[in-house]
Amino acid sequence: MSEPEKKKEDMIPKVFLVEPNDRFVLTSAETFGEILYLTESRLDPFNLPVVIDSIYDGFIACEFNPKTDYVCMTGNTLVLAVMLAVAVSLYDNLRLLMFDARTSKYRERTMESPRLKGKENEQDDQEGAEAI
Repeated sequence: MSEPEKKKEDMIPKVFLVEPNDRFVLTSAETFGEILYLTESRLDPFNLPVVIDSIYDGFIACEFNPKTDYVCMTGNTLVLAVMLAVAVSLYDNLRLLMFDARTSKYRERTMESPRLKGKENEQDDQEGAEAI
């Protein structure tokens, strides 16, 4: 594959779900890109170390690109909460797909998290230090 073809292929968005689950109809999410999973199997939400490691490894192995790819917010609520915590520790911005029950379609949302990654304004740091 030539270099321009590879770059074009890399630009095709992917839609990541945390774990496989056949209870959900993902037709609307498929309009945003190819459906992929961060993990190969269902996760036990109460085994936190395994959930964190599995999701982290999934983001890295899948070469998640926050500029083009989406995270689909469908699945177990506890696992999704951990997935978001892992994601904001890795990326400044996320493109999310949220299901809108009223329209039965996924809607795109963005989440910016530089403050969560410790990139807060230096003035805020100084003010916080002065308050202590």
